Amino acid sequence: AARLGWVPSWFMPLPSERPESTAEIAEGCAVGEMAQLGVRLTDAGLGDYWDQVDSIIRNQLVEQQFTSVDLMQKYAKGGAATPYLDRYLGGYGAAAPTWIPPLVNGCCSANTPIGLYYAWHGITRYSNGVASVNLLLNRASQWADIDSHLPYEGRVDIHNKQARTILVRIPMWVDMAEVTSFVGNSATRPSEMGRYLVFDGLKPGAMVTVQFPNPEFIERYWLEGREFEMVIRGSTVTNVKPESNDQTLIPLYQRPQYKDAGKAPLRKATRFAAEVI
Repeated sequence: AARLGWVPSWFMPLPSERPESTAEIAEGCAVGEMAQLGVRLTDAGLGDYWDQVDSIIRNQLVEQQFTSVDLMQKYAKGGAATPYLDRYLGGYGAAAPTWIPPLVNGCCSANTPIGLYYAWHGITRYSNGVASVNLLLNRASQWADIDSHLPYEGRVDIHNKQARTILVRIPMWVDMAEVTSFVGNSATRPSEMGRYLVFDGLKPGAMVTVQFPNPEFIERYWLEGREFEMVIRGSTVTNVKPESNDQTLIPLYQRPQYKDAGKAPLRKATRFAAEVI
């Protein structure tokens, strides 16, 4: 399911040594490597896969990462590993579309973050005064800072530092005719280049704002013989059903903060912009 960013580890018929229950599993290795592959194929000029990368990053790639020591301790249930769980914070496991076992895998923890790096690297690029914004995700850089309001609202603010021209890619689920753009407080109609809006003649310190509708979709997919219903706002999956009733498994897509669209929550943070990529 491309919209979920879920990648099956095996296709039927399964290898003889694999139990049938593993047919629903997506290894973190595969999910991270598909994000990496999407960026590399796009960079090679073999297609435009930014939407697929966006779906992977916003959904399965972050859901399969263990980011809460409290949650890990809950499922460890006081076992021998409990005092050492903080060492594995940020690790990855293999997961079904709606659940993940409480198991951190060595291979997933090493391979999956490579996909995070490729996506981070691909958010924005810069060369000879031209910056491209390929993924509407947050990132600070030497040439521009990107503040994304997705998935709460369809808005991205770009704080220009060095670029004369900024190219902003609009996701495929957005109608280009419904996009509104501003440079500072002035509305503008930038030229289009495929899915990119072209903002030219910019000065350092200029603020570029792009806004568009951020609809919620309900989509259904069959994965390994089961139907799943997904609620999706933009590229972000906010809920997946059916959920597992197995209390030994950690449920995924518990995202109540995305239930009602509204203003994106803001917080102050120190951001790092690498001098050399």
